[in-house]
Amino acid sequence: MSQENAEAEATGPENKVSELDAQTHAEFIAIYEDASTNIRFAKEQQWRAVLYFMFGGIAATAYEMNARWSDEALAWFLLVIIWLFSIITAIVIICLQWWQHAEHRKIDYLTSKWSSYATAARRRKSKGASDVQRYFLLSSMLLLLELATFAITRIFMIAM
Repeated sequence: MSQENAEAEATGPENKVSELDAQTHAEFIAIYEDASTNIRFAKEQQWRAVLYFMFGGIAATAYEMNARWSDEALAWFLLVIIWLFSIITAIVIICLQWWQHAEHRKIDYLTSKWSSYATAARRRKSKGASDVQRYFLLSSMLLLLELATFAITRIFMIAM
């Protein structure tokens, strides 16, 4: 092995500098920060949607229990509303997941234009592992949402 190869191997590959001009690079950074903010916002909204549904379901159940299930028509109406909100919440959660995916694709494009070191740093975390984690959390949210819906429905059906 030659001296040059040994030095190159010890220090790693040489950094290929980004070919972007300063203005374009600044724009890319602004877009990157915006996409990162959008991803965090969407994740927060997903969990809030689940929590708001849970609080609404608990409130409807508590109201009916307090009213001693005296109005069967109201109980059925609340049950239909709970199911409707459950479906709508699931759709909102999935739409927010699609939005996050679009923002991740935007970030991938932006960082592909940066230096080779920046690109290598972004590839340190496996895309496959990130996808598994992301969709496990999505599945957990949807499962929690639907299990809560079934539990509330069961309480309503037993009490009516």
